[in-house]
Amino acid sequence: MKTKYVALPVGFETLHETPLILPSTVAKHRKDIYLQEQERERERLRLEDELQEEKARSASSHDIAGPDSSNSIHQKRRRKPGEWHRLYKNSDVQVAIGAATILGTKDAKVKKHNTELLHHLLSLGEYRRLVKAPRNWRDDLSKLKERHPNFGEVIQFIAGEFALAEAAKTSLYIPPLLLDGPPGIGKTSFAFQLATILGSGFLKVSLESMQTSSALTGSEEHWSNSKPGQLFGLLISGEYANPVVLVDELDKARSAAAYDPASGLYALLEQSTAKTWSDLAFPSIAVDATKVIWVITANSRRMIPSPLRSRMRIFDVPALTKEQVFMLIDRIFAEQINALAPLRFEVTIPDALKACLVDAKLSPRQIHRVSRELIGAAVLANRRFVLHSDLEAIKLRSEKTSSATNSSIAVDYFFYLEKEPSFH
Repeated sequence: MKTKYVALPVGFETLHETPLILPSTVAKHRKDIYLQEQERERERLRLEDELQEEKARSASSHDIAGPDSSNSIHQKRRRKPGEWHRLYKNSDVQVAIGAATILGTKDAKVKKHNTELLHHLLSLGEYRRLVKAPRNWRDDLSKLKERHPNFGEVIQFIAGEFALAEAAKTSLYIPPLLLDGPPGIGKTSFAFQLATILGSGFLKVSLESMQTSSALTGSEEHWSNSKPGQLFGLLISGEYANPVVLVDELDKARSAAAYDPASGLYALLEQSTAKTWSDLAFPSIAVDATKVIWVITANSRRMIPSPLRSRMRIFDVPALTKEQVFMLIDRIFAEQINALAPLRFEVTIPDALKACLVDAKLSPRQIHRVSRELIGAAVLANRRFVLHSDLEAIKLRSEKTSSATNSSIAVDYFFYLEKEPSFH
């Protein structure tokens, strides 16, 4: 059917050969994406043709067609700048567009939004990149261990996966990780730093306050406000098919009957079912979510159902030792000073003050907070270095102090800090 064109206002044009009218800048951006996808598809077809030719030559030579027969083609693919992963099929998206047009939600605005999102999927194309092990991954993990010295076992395991990916020249795969340990030891920070090293995208999902799994896996079509979940949005809009997804405090998920917030994880953490996972808002679109890097945290893994635990590699993350806290204070304090470079502040901190912080058994987050307050107290006193007496200034600014004890000012203040709710 031939498209009919009409006179459009200045600054608007149609998208490709469709009746969709968009601002010129948006249309140009989508056209560029479309052309890039077309080029990518042509390259894929060319490689497939070469593979078929290679197999045909092997068959004509009476060789058994096996993995080695296409080795040269795979080598060519590995030399390309990044590997590609087919995230979904355009044919599934077309089916979803038809379903959204004919049936879909009763809410006109939601239907329009979902339809536009599906058309956007077609313009983005089926493939996403797969991140590989970074070139300097050994240095990156070494710095990560300096920041999180109590995560040594986890980092060693990840280093093994990095080494495998580097040796095999393949994309990086890390099985689902469960980090089990007390609050305030840096589990969330660790996941974020890992995502920063990889650069493949990051999503944090906190199950503690959720009533259902819709935030992660979307809401079903029959609901008036049906919309896709956060994971679907991250995968389709992101550049990579293996982002880092942090599921925070899984042990605190409220598993009430059919509305268990963690119910969506059963399919996502299993490779066989994650390969054809679908968001509840678009059940006809099968998404291959097998490459997602899952980091799950808990304070007590005994509260997690055993079928979920069996899908994860479990690590017991201990609290920081006194020696680790001592070194961590120096590093955090230096970071705070570097962030305030124009102050020309002295990086050293008195040993007596460090010993007091160590004895207080502070979490890394609390150490960050206290370090900044100490620097603020020193600057307020027109100094460029901290003293043990700055603890008193911090205590005086605190709204809650213990007046019923004869213990030292530092112990009073840090006793209050220990009683604060700690979120890692």
